[in-house]
Amino acid sequence: MSGLQLHSSVDDATKNATGLVANLLLADGLIGNYNGASAYIQRVGNQAIQTYLSQKTSAEILTATARPIPGTLGIGTASLSVSLNIADGTVIPVPPIVGEPPIINKMPTILSTVKNETGLLLFFGYTAAGFTQQQFWAYDQSNNPDLQASDFMPLVPNQVEFAVETTAADPALGLIVDGYAASLATTMPVVYRSEFAWASYPSPWVDFFHSFHGLDVCFNFDSFPVGQPNLMNFVPPSNSRQILGQKMLSAVRGFIETGDPNTYLGQYNLYWQPSPVRFIWQ
Repeated sequence: MSGLQLHSSVDDATKNATGLVANLLLADGLIGNYNGASAYIQRVGNQAIQTYLSQKTSAEILTATARPIPGTLGIGTASLSVSLNIADGTVIPVPPIVGEPPIINKMPTILSTVKNETGLLLFFGYTAAGFTQQQFWAYDQSNNPDLQASDFMPLVPNQVEFAVETTAADPALGLIVDGYAASLATTMPVVYRSEFAWASYPSPWVDFFHSFHGLDVCFNFDSFPVGQPNLMNFVPPSNSRQILGQKMLSAVRGFIETGDPNTYLGQYNLYWQPSPVRFIWQ
């Protein structure tokens, strides 16, 4: 799940970590620009930086991670850049190469994606001017049946551009993971490839997100929150949700116990063929 091969070198990781600290130092007026971050860190020492970071609030950290870091990996914000797998020479010994990596656990493997990976991830880049995440959360928890897509973003150009980008990106990501599955199948005992395509929840949410990134996790582990505010509030309980959750949970259970997701799927008249076939959850 989310199995894209995203790696960075130690040098890239250091630049991103320094950039994250720089965002905090800039906010506090302790440096004048990004170029002063490395010198400041070297002058005060790592222990002082560790103490400085431990005193930051979660709000300050989140604000810093949302700001771009100039001259780094070109991925955008600190939160994305510093989360890449670091080829540190120990846990990940070398950058990824074509073929079998130097350390690999040869065991049955599942690679899964959702049909609409990008909608939720790109959403806030297209919302109306002044629309905040707090406003999104309030809408999410309100259960207001009268909400319209226009309450989130204008039709032109926002909704149109959003639809064009997600329509192009989603299939491309699926094909990338298909390629990973084919590559892994040359070394693993068996590889199972799945795509989550269920999207039976109300508008306007489904119009934007469809089968969105992260929704499958709740089905895989029967982990929809109950009785508390939560992001998945716009995906209400239903017979469809419950039945699919039971099927997916049985596949996960079978795979954990035996290495074969089909161990318990027979009771639903389902059979999950190995890759390159995509098994569609819907």
